[in-house]
Amino acid sequence: MGALAGTYVSGRCGILFGARYPDVLKWLPMMRPYPVSIDENVEFLRDAVYAVTHLVYTLNDYGTYRLRPSWLPREFAYLKGERSRRL
Repeated sequence: MGALAGTYVSGRCGILFGARYPDVLKWLPMMRPYPVSIDENVEFLRDAVYAVTHLVYTLNDYGTYRLRPSWLPREFAYLKGERSRRL
């Protein structure tokens, strides 16, 4: 979440923090699969939810644009609570 938000905002301001937003987006596949159970580490689960929401926020320019669920099917399912589905 921090890398997504930080590089997004710094890029909009013309500041480089060692990486650019597209560099951070390349790590998206490494974030998957997202934790699905509260029985797992609660902080890890919370951080995953925040990371996925900030992925959406930064891609839609914090509400400026609408994203199609088909563009991020795993993330959409995860945020909708369909965590038992493995896409």
